[in-house]
Amino acid sequence: MSETLYYENALSDSAVIVSDGESELINAFSDTNIRFQMDLIHGFRMLSYKLWEDDRLELNQRKEITNELKTLLLSLKNVVVFQNSDKERIGKTINQVVDGMESLANRLSDLGCHKSAKFINEYSNTLVTFARLSINGTDIPWNSNIIERLMGEISKRVKHKWMRWTTRGLETILRLILVRYTDPQRYAEYRNDTMGRCENSGVKTKISINSNVI
Repeated sequence: MSETLYYENALSDSAVIVSDGESELINAFSDTNIRFQMDLIHGFRMLSYKLWEDDRLELNQRKEITNELKTLLLSLKNVVVFQNSDKERIGKTINQVVDGMESLANRLSDLGCHKSAKFINEYSNTLVTFARLSINGTDIPWNSNIIERLMGEISKRVKHKWMRWTTRGLETILRLILVRYTDPQRYAEYRNDTMGRCENSGVKTKISINSNVI
């Protein structure tokens, strides 16, 4: 997959992939400069699952640890969102969060939760990519909601019971949906220019009624 994207020049050198942390996806781009941001919500869910796999703690203890990770990362998210101009504070908060995750991983290892500890150690850097990039003025999402909504719409259109797509037709509708989600202005220009649709335009009709009845 990475080779195909490379030869088609589909990703720029500064691209960042926001995903659920799928290890095979990360491995596919391991020899590139591509950076990753793990969806924070998926990060919380993954830790919860790893804690369950370790089978060392009670449910309430697992919830407490998951909430600890949530508190760390959501506090960072709030600083980036609401105090974006304070780069120094963002940098300090990133360091605090990374230190907090390292401490949490060490505690989990001491508790025998080795899968959970390994998960945090392996993915901690990908959980704060969005904050590090914001210091340089680059804004990326901290979740993959937009792509999940996009895939939901694609699924709804192409898997409809009565739909039958040719390869060319399917590629066309997929391109239109992708542009609409990723570049609304370009999509609007295409819609208006190519499809002859203008903003705030409506269809005007004139109706006449003949009262003569034969």
